[in-house]
Amino acid sequence: MDLINVIFKLILLLIVFFTFTYFLKKLKKYVSIFNVNGLDGIYYYFKNKNFRNYVIWNFIDNKKYKLGKKLAEYSKEKILFGPYSGTKFIFGSGWSNTDFGSKYLGTYERQIQKKIIYLKKKFNLNFFIDCGAAEGFHIISLLKKKIFKTAVAFEINKKSRDLLIKNAINIISFRY
Repeated sequence: MDLINVIFKLILLLIVFFTFTYFLKKLKKYVSIFNVNGLDGIYYYFKNKNFRNYVIWNFIDNKKYKLGKKLAEYSKEKILFGPYSGTKFIFGSGWSNTDFGSKYLGTYERQIQKKIIYLKKKFNLNFFIDCGAAEGFHIISLLKKKIFKTAVAFEINKKSRDLLIKNAINIISFRY
């Protein structure tokens, strides 16, 4: 009986050890999240991990999402300002829920918008390739505004790719 008791206690000790190391790892993860995003970060991490993942990590992201939604309604899902103004985009997320406010205002990646147009004029380019096109903010806008005649978009994320197709379908002729 003594050998069985020793084995049982050893197994119990191993279970306690592995459980403790598992919880210690989780505690370190939550401390790391707390240090970056505070208590709201822990709330959203838990919510994203255990329920539907909204890709919102703190209350600021939540406010940005809600503001983007209001701007989408106000602008009728069209970009309001900048070189891409007038281009319509469906309010839906591929890989980020927090960028829509700046997209509808026309300030999203503004320096990239300007650089693309500058390079097009400088080198008299007619063809544009967008690797990592997400929902098609740049490529669709550039084609809609007739800055480029033809373009090709690549997107690895299926959700983003589906949104890219939906955004492109009513604006330009395309094939995939």
